[in-house]
Parts: sequence; C-alpha cells; structure tokens
Amino acid sequence: MRVELSDDGGYRLDQEEAIGDLLQSNGLTDANATLTLIENHSKDEQQSDAELFGSVNAPPEPTVRDLKSLVAKRIARYLKGTAKLKITMKPSQSDNAAALHCQNVSLDAFSDADFAGDRADRKSMTGGVLLLNVMPIRWDARKQGGVSLSTMEAEFVAASEIAWKMLGVQEMLMEIGLSPALPMQLPIDIQAAISQIVVEGKARGLPLQVLMLSGRCRFIEARYVMSELMLADLLTKALDRNKLRTLRVLMKIG
Repeated sequence: MRVELSDDGGYRLDQEEAIGDLLQSNGLTDANATLTLIENHSKDEQQSDAELFGSVNAPPEPTVRDLKSLVAKRIARYLKGTAKLKITMKPSQSDNAAALHCQNVSLDAFSDADFAGDRADRKSMTGGVLLLNVMPIRWDARKQGGVSLSTMEAEFVAASEIAWKMLGVQEMLMEIGLSPALPMQLPIDIQAAISQIVVEGKARGLPLQVLMLSGRCRFIEARYVMSELMLADLLTKALDRNKLRTLRVLMKIG
C-alpha cells in the first residue's frame, strides 16, 4: 500500500503500484478497464439465462473452470479501472496534541444485508463500514453463519455483527485516550430491523451475541438512512457505476 502525505497534513492511501504488479505478473496489463466489479442483472434477465441453459438446443453450460476464469478476468479489469482511487484521511482541526486526546471523536458504522444472497445454501451476506470522523477505517463483507427467515432478520443480524465490531474499536480508541461520542450512530435502511434492536423480545431463535446487543443500546443508536446513502451497499450489492461513484464520494474515496 502506498501512503502519500497531503498538503493539509493528512494522508492518501492507494494500491496502484500493487495492482500494476499484479496485472503484469498475470499478463493482464492490456485488459480492458471497467468501473464495475460485476454486472447488475435484473431477476428477469437471470430467469431468461436459466431458461436458455435449460433448453435442448442451448450450447453447453460453461464449466466451473471457465466461470472462475471469467470472474478472475473481470476482477482484473475492475482493478485496472479503479487503480488510481485513493482513500483520503484528513487531520484533526486541533493543532494541540493534548486537546486531541481529550476531545470526542465520532465513530459510526453502516450495516447492510443481502438476504438469502447465496443461492446454494440461502444464507445472507453481511456488509459493514466503520467510519472514524467520517473516514473509513474498517470494512467487512462475510456470509452469515445461519439462515435468516426474512429480510428484517438478516438486516438485524448484520447490524448486530457490525455493532460488535464497532464496540471493539471503541475500546481500542479509549485505550489510546480518545473517547468516541455517545451514542455511536448505526445507520440502517430497514425500519423493522431498527425496532428489533431495541425490542429483543421478538427476536427469539437468533444467536446469543445478537440478542446481547440490546443491552448495549445506551452506547449505540440505530437510526434510519435512505437506501441511496447506505455505504454498506458497496459490500453487499452489484451496483451500477453511478451508484458506485456516489457512495465512493461519501466514503472519501476518489
């Protein structure tokens, strides 16, 4: 990772050199660049593809090896198209080091879920972004351990998983003398999941660590955010280039 010092005393982080080395070592330096990692197909298009492969006269379905090769090349094209993107980290407005250690910092997290995103086992995907003073410091995308029965449940589990990570970062910041302002904000784009975080009585059957989150509500405030501003969509959904650009700007990536 390359770190550059900006004129205002902050930092810009990028992996342009590492991406260039990766493309060169795999003979993909001449690959056509793209700005989206995966095409965003509608359900109608997906159904049409399924019918095509199921017809008698359709060409043979591609093998797993063929699909892996296509995915790898698409990733390489995406890396080439976005290699110059940088994460911007701006310094605190205070020039007094002692004041910096006494001041409150903002620690927020966005969480989102892709309900039943894995067609094989119907498990959902959790995505989350942690921001320190509106700067991204951690992002996660992982498959949930169990099968959620509804979109609300998947969103609730995702919010709980990201909230626990936020509490861990809070403890680390306090150890170095920084105090995150309370309550820490947890924007979610599903109203029902927000209600469930506060009322655990209806959440029977969920993992214990998820239910325990309701006891930490004095530290975390779940609030509604419009889907257009949900940063965690970057980690759970196939987005078009306009939506990708909008969310990247909000995350100080450019």
